[in-house]
Amino acid sequence: MNAQRIVCDETCKLADAPPAANEEPGFAVVSPVGRSSVEMIQQAPRLQTLDGKTIAVVGVSFMTKVTHPEIKRLILENYPSAKVILLDEIGIAGPYPAPGVTRKAKEEFQAKLKSMGVDAVISGNGGCGLCTPKETGSCIAAEYLGIPSVIIAGPGFVDQAKYTALNNGVPVMRVAQYPGAFATHTSEELKKNTREILWPQIVEALTKPISEEERSSGISGNKGDIRDDTFFGSLDEVNEYFKEMKWSDGLPIVPPTFGKVESFLKYTDMKWDETVAILPIAHRDTKVWHVAVNAVMAVSTICGSIRAIFASMKAVK
Repeated sequence: MNAQRIVCDETCKLADAPPAANEEPGFAVVSPVGRSSVEMIQQAPRLQTLDGKTIAVVGVSFMTKVTHPEIKRLILENYPSAKVILLDEIGIAGPYPAPGVTRKAKEEFQAKLKSMGVDAVISGNGGCGLCTPKETGSCIAAEYLGIPSVIIAGPGFVDQAKYTALNNGVPVMRVAQYPGAFATHTSEELKKNTREILWPQIVEALTKPISEEERSSGISGNKGDIRDDTFFGSLDEVNEYFKEMKWSDGLPIVPPTFGKVESFLKYTDMKWDETVAILPIAHRDTKVWHVAVNAVMAVSTICGSIRAIFASMKAVK
């Protein structure tokens, strides 16, 4: 391969990485995950103010019957000329559909956003692994129409909301984080936290301009050569890095070095940059290269099963 790629050595170590206790060998490793196949949208500017705006406050999950009326009250108290539309008038988009898939709920929600002249969407509450993508779907649908949005989510679901949006082409998803588990709080606690904790975050999320740093951070994973070295470290450091990046399940892996991956590719006649499958739910363009990387991580020697791995991947197309 005539690779024009980033090659790592000790200079690729993280700035806060502790010094090695001894002279352990280092490994320059490549990423095991494919790039997003979804094109990132150019998000509309955030609002200058909520005054005079039409704001949809939507969602069906985790105590919205308490939090959302309180949000409506806060909007009208602070911005008397604003108009608030609640769930029963506009509905929700539901989970955002994969590319090429049409979902009636999303189409109807977007049509109502247009017909009602909605200027901003507040959605929630994301408090579980299933409801967070569902409620984030309304924000994604809004952003595709150029409507600023914010998702409310509890601790542990903020990153999920952001990644759900990113996987569907929205590079920056603003999240207002609720302080705790929604269902464990009384109505009065929910209202108090909505006033004191959520409300300032909501206003900032809808009015603070999106910085270039925010946008660049969201799309950084789609830059460069897929064969670039991404990290350099000892065996333990590589394993820890992959665990932190959620590229492994925490069990030991074999460091996927460029040379090791190349040696695995000798056992297939497929081109290294050939797409094997677009994998849900992140819609990642998984190429022969990525399959080989994951094969290296799983085993330390090349075996005939590499061909079976490629066949299995093709089966999910």
